[in-house]
Amino acid sequence: MRGHKLAMLCLASASMLSAQNATTTAGADGYLSRGIRMYDNKNFTGCIDQLSELKRLEAPASVYEDADFYIAMAKMQRNDADCVDALERFVEAYPASIHRLEARMALGDHYFYNNDFAAALRGYEGIPASAFDADKRGDLLFRRAFCRLNTKDYDGAAAELRQLRADSRYSEHSAYYLAYVDYARGDYDNAEQAFSAIRKNSRFWGEAQFYLCQIDFKKEKYSDVVSAGKDLLDKKLPVEMATELNRMLGESQYHLGNSAEAIGYLTDYVNAVDAPERSALFALGVCEFRKGDYENAKTHVGAVTDADDVMAQSAYLFMGQMYLNDDNLNAAALAFEKAYKMPYDESTRETAFYNYALAQSRGGRTPFSSSVKLFQDFLNKFPNSRYASNVEDYIINSYMTSKDYDNALLCIEALKSPSAKMMKAKQNVLYRLGMRELQAGKTTSAADFLTRADELAQYDFKVAQEVKLWLAETRYRQKKYKQAQTLYNQYVINAAATDANYGRGNYGLGYASYQLREYFTALAAFNKAANAADITGTLRADTYNRIADCHYYNRDFAKAETFYSKALALGTANGDYAVYQQAMMRGLQGSQSDKIALMDELVAKYPQSAYAPKALYEKAQAYEAQGKHAQTQHTFEKLMGAYPHSEEARKGQLQLALLLNSMGKTAESRQQYEALIRKFPSSEEAKVAVDDLKRIYAAEGRLGELSALLKSAGSNYEINESEMAQLTFEAAENEYLDKGKTDGLKKYLKQYPNGNGVAQASFYIAEAASQNGDTTEALDYVNKALEKAPDAAFAESALGMQGDLLIAKKQYAKARESFEKLEKKATSTYSKNRAALGLLRVAEGNADYEKMLLYAGRLIDDENVGAEARAEARYARATAEMKQGKHEAAVADLNSLVDNDITSVYGSKAAVDLGTYYYNAGNYKKAEKVVNKLLDSETTHQYWMARGFILLSDIYNKQGDKFQAREYLESLKANYPGKETDIKEMIEKRLNALK
Repeated sequence: MRGHKLAMLCLASASMLSAQNATTTAGADGYLSRGIRMYDNKNFTGCIDQLSELKRLEAPASVYEDADFYIAMAKMQRNDADCVDALERFVEAYPASIHRLEARMALGDHYFYNNDFAAALRGYEGIPASAFDADKRGDLLFRRAFCRLNTKDYDGAAAELRQLRADSRYSEHSAYYLAYVDYARGDYDNAEQAFSAIRKNSRFWGEAQFYLCQIDFKKEKYSDVVSAGKDLLDKKLPVEMATELNRMLGESQYHLGNSAEAIGYLTDYVNAVDAPERSALFALGVCEFRKGDYENAKTHVGAVTDADDVMAQSAYLFMGQMYLNDDNLNAAALAFEKAYKMPYDESTRETAFYNYALAQSRGGRTPFSSSVKLFQDFLNKFPNSRYASNVEDYIINSYMTSKDYDNALLCIEALKSPSAKMMKAKQNVLYRLGMRELQAGKTTSAADFLTRADELAQYDFKVAQEVKLWLAETRYRQKKYKQAQTLYNQYVINAAATDANYGRGNYGLGYASYQLREYFTALAAFNKAANAADITGTLRADTYNRIADCHYYNRDFAKAETFYSKALALGTANGDYAVYQQAMMRGLQGSQSDKIALMDELVAKYPQSAYAPKALYEKAQAYEAQGKHAQTQHTFEKLMGAYPHSEEARKGQLQLALLLNSMGKTAESRQQYEALIRKFPSSEEAKVAVDDLKRIYAAEGRLGELSALLKSAGSNYEINESEMAQLTFEAAENEYLDKGKTDGLKKYLKQYPNGNGVAQASFYIAEAASQNGDTTEALDYVNKALEKAPDAAFAESALGMQGDLLIAKKQYAKARESFEKLEKKATSTYSKNRAALGLLRVAEGNADYEKMLLYAGRLIDDENVGAEARAEARYARATAEMKQGKHEAAVADLNSLVDNDITSVYGSKAAVDLGTYYYNAGNYKKAEKVVNKLLDSETTHQYWMARGFILLSDIYNKQGDKFQAREYLESLKANYPGKETDIKEMIEKRLNALK
């Protein structure tokens, strides 16, 4: 009814204008007529000009309404910026206008042709199709249906498309788009039937064939896709459809195994789009892989690994295989590990795991990978796998490569029925764990592992022999000398003289027997060791010294002297000991003059030796044996002057006092006693001196003065001290030495704050607190110990402990004082080296690079310094050299650590520092070589291993290998067991940069 009314109104308006011949009229009607005519002739600018002039004239409202409508429509036709506003103003101003629906239709058309289908739909909504004639009705229904298709309102679109079936202008559209609705809904059977019904002469036939290919592709009818698609490519299709058809043809050829054809189609597709489908990239990469084009394959398959799905899992599997073909075992292991850990396809996981095992067995690595645990998981998850037997073989090689001995042991022990091969592997694992613990100084746990390995001796004789040797060493360190002797003996009985450790086994047997005072057994073993090829240099000199010691204890002084001479002739660092013992042998053989001469030679040749004060002391004893009291007194006085802080000086002064007293020189004797007490009030010699002075003072009736003397000297010795205090201390001391408990010692200090054992008790408590990591308590008690007894037997150990604790608290000035005191007081090589090492650490804390170089040099040059301390000194020297710009010297020291001590903490740090130095210099190959040496080592320092992996990622990134750079970081992130925040931050920062 409204449509009919709208038609009638339009006719009335046209008749009226015609009747008045308005086109020749100069008034408003003339402008309106000319404007409409210009609009019909597409002269939209002229139309707007005429109608704008009209609006300056007086005219009926209906004329203004017509003018506003045609002005808005002309603007729409010109696509003016304000065309939408003009139409919306018209609709709002004339809600009852006969042009209202046409205006709304025009608004919808504007958005429609600008592809804003949601806005177009809002414009079309509410317009009744019946308001227009047949053509406009068809236009409205089609455009509205098309908008609904593009906004995925398939039901609404279908309803309107069905209304167009009988419309000759839109019947083909209706058939095609109704088929598309079924396709979009996933109803492929109906869609296929509908698309097939579209005739070949239809304008939509090509598009219909495209969607029929799509349906075949989705139904995995790849042969049909290829058959129809090849012909369809020759048709004139829209660019987007042609591009997509290349993808379907390429992926279909891939699924059919036609790699060469697939590569052509997929390459065209990938080159034509900005963001290719992942499936196309994967298929293209796999086809290139099959063709042997690994570089392009890596690029295309690698692009698919940025997701977490089954396709990425397969992509990682292929990446691993390509890296395996390139012999890049590390990258292969990373890729296979990633594929295995993705939970999507079990068959892919199984294959990836097997290949991971293969990469590991050939030397591949992943950061902190629990490779053996993964093998265990494999056997548990895939017990019937075709790879199961091979995996068991690979377990052995894998843990040997990754050094993951702890998890290797767990894995083997988790096997229900391990084969003989696996038991042999277990023996080897236990042996290596024992050696690792032994090298770390953890004797108890080392003994446990090696004992368990010894129980599996039947599986591998060579390993069993090594187990016997090093288990003997652990028992020796535990002071279980009889067990050590038995084990050493078992080793040497079964060893050949040509075995690498034959001499060491006899050397150990000799020492164990020596400690048991079985000197004839020890002598036989040491003699075998002395003739072995593996006992050279310092060890051979030490062996000669022990042979001499055995002859000495067997009272064969002449032979003892002969072997001391042999030791001396080797010119090793132990020459002072050999001279000293040679002199002692001369004395025991009755030649005191020769003894004196040799002791003089020792003091002259080794004035800084720990044996120098001993030599002067023994020289004095030799003079005393000759009855030469004056020379005896002179030698004791020389000892006290040259080595005033040594133990021998205290003993010498006590002996001098006794000598003077025996000679009737009571006053001089008393002076020596009193001087000894004043200088070393807490020493054992002072206690003897007090006992002797008690008799002297008692004879003189001056015991009161003795008490005053003791008090003024700061001596803790109390005359008539209660026996209860001593018993309390001894009980507490025994409890500490046997069980490590300090409760009794603390109770003693509270009960007897001035007791004779206060200093010793304080030292014990400090020692225990230090071992338990309580630096505050340890420092408090060691300070008390040294304050009470600065010259006690424990003083050197206490000074070293005090210095270490102060360094831990960064109190470097006080620490330096402690180590300088220790340096002066040191009576052993160990104490001297500990003082030097402490002073080195103080210099390092103060960033005093000159002092670092000084003390580090001393430690490095001293043959008696242990390997760990030497490594620390060399690392400190390299650090100082690098800071001072002495790069060549620093690199030499760092290289030395990497080559000789890489498993120590300082060797591991050196590898990271050296690698970083080369990296910063742009020498990425050298940097990579150094880092790989660290990662391939058996170092247990996981923090520096992690730093090595991060540096390796940086190196790969600089070399353009983004895949390995990212995967090393991802693997490290997943596997690193440490909690250090800086490691996590370094990983995240680099991963974000690689996105």
